[in-house]
Amino acid sequence: MPRLTPYLFFLLLAIFLAGCGQDPGYEHTYTTRAIVLSLPGEKATQEFIVHHEEIPEYISINGSVGMNEMAMPLPVPDKSLLDGFAVGDKVELVFGERFEPDHVMGVISIVKLDDDTALNLGKTTAGGKEEETAEDEFVSIFDGESFDGWDGDMRYWSIEDGVIIGQFTKDKPLAANTFLIWRGGKNKGVVSDFELKFQYRISENGNSGVQYRSQEEDNFGMKGYQADIHHGPRWTGICYDEHGRKVLADRGQSVVVEAGEKPKVVEQFGDPAELMNQIDLAGWNEYHIIAKGNRLIHKINGVRMSEVLDNDEAERDLKGLLGLQIHRGTPVKVEFKNVRLKTVE
Repeated sequence: MPRLTPYLFFLLLAIFLAGCGQDPGYEHTYTTRAIVLSLPGEKATQEFIVHHEEIPEYISINGSVGMNEMAMPLPVPDKSLLDGFAVGDKVELVFGERFEPDHVMGVISIVKLDDDTALNLGKTTAGGKEEETAEDEFVSIFDGESFDGWDGDMRYWSIEDGVIIGQFTKDKPLAANTFLIWRGGKNKGVVSDFELKFQYRISENGNSGVQYRSQEEDNFGMKGYQADIHHGPRWTGICYDEHGRKVLADRGQSVVVEAGEKPKVVEQFGDPAELMNQIDLAGWNEYHIIAKGNRLIHKINGVRMSEVLDNDEAERDLKGLLGLQIHRGTPVKVEFKNVRLKTVE
C-alpha cells in the first residue's frame, strides 16, 4: 500500500470533514408517509413536494405540537435520494428540522411503498367526513336581502327569502354563461388565499358553478378556476378552468398540473359514483372551496371531491374574483345562500 504524503492526508481529511459538515445537526426528526406531487426539474421553481399524513409529534418554532396532513415542499440536500422516484409514488420518508441558529429542514431518507398502500390524507371525524375550519372564522358576504357588493346582469338574478336565485327559461334565453360577481371587501372582491363556504340547490338537468381567483370578461363573463355544480353525475365537485384548460381534476382525483402537459392524476382517492352519493340532488348541499398557494381543494358536505396542485405558472391564477354562474343551454334555476368567506392575508 503506498504511503500517504502529508498533503494527500490533509486533503482527504478536508474532504471527509466537508462531508461531515453537510450534517446540519437536526434538532428533530420525523417519519411520515406521503404521496409525491412534484419533483425537482430543470426549472428552479420546481421542488420536491409531497402530500404527507398527519404528524402528531411535530414541534413547530413556537412550540406548538402537531401538523395536519398537507401538501408541503421539502428540501432534499442529497438529490440522489430521489433517483428512481416519480410523481404519484407513495413513499415513507424521514426529514429533519432545526430552528437555531438558523432554520434548516431537509429529507434524510426516502423509500417507496407499494402502490396499493392506503394513505390517510384527509383528517377525518368519526363519521368519516373531513374536519372543517371553525365556522366563526368565516364572514358572510351576502346579507340575505340585497345585492350590496355584488354585480351582474340582473335580468337573470333575484333574491327571495334570503336566497340568491339565478334563472333563465325558454322564454328568457341565455346566449352565454353569465356570472354574479362579488366586488366587496377591502380589495374590491379580489381574493388570493381563502376558503369559501356556501349552500346551493339546483334544478333538474341544471348546470352551474362558482368561479374563484378568476378574471372578468365582457358582459359579466369570467375566466379561471371553477368549482362545478351539476344536477347530474358528470360535473359536480370537479375543478374546471373556465375559458382555459377545461377539466383539471375530476371527482375523486388529486392531480398535479405542469406547463404544457395534461393534468397528471397522482391519487384516485375516491370512486366518483360513491362520492356522488354524498350529494342530495333534490335538496341543499354545502360547498367548501379551499385555495392556498397553488393548491385547490373542493369539498361538498364535508367530503373531499377534487384536489389540484397547479404548477403551471403561465396559466394559473393566484388571485382574482369570485362569481356565481348561470350556465347557458338547458334552462336552469340555481340557488345560493349562506355565502361565507375566510381570507388569509
